[in-house]
Amino acid sequence: VTTLLAAALLFFLASGPVKGFGVTLGIGVLASMVSALVIARVLAEWLVRRGTCKHELPDEAGARADYEAAIKAEPKFAAAYYYLGMSLSLEKKSRVNAIANLEKAAKLGEGTDIGSRAKDKLKELIKQKP
Repeated sequence: VTTLLAAALLFFLASGPVKGFGVTLGIGVLASMVSALVIARVLAEWLVRRGTCKHELPDEAGARADYEAAIKAEPKFAAAYYYLGMSLSLEKKSRVNAIANLEKAAKLGEGTDIGSRAKDKLKELIKQKP
């Protein structure tokens, strides 16, 4: 953000080549910010897909590692929390963590298919005896 401010100051207060440098600097910073956001989202989606494949193999530990990596790459990605919660719900000892992840998925995915599926699974888990 401060670099964008510096680029704006260079553009408005300078002249000639320095003004052009301000434009180039601003475009570069904006391009970097957008690409970083897009790459993080694409990486998170890829990790969730890979985790789902590992779940089908069955490699549950590998699947969980991928879901956790997706959360690390994109902390607001509801699908990663949902699939991690579903994976954890397979073991009784991980029930508390499963509920926490599904609650996060329901909150982040409010109004989406993932959000409603997370809510349904939460109701099912809460009905079960600990």
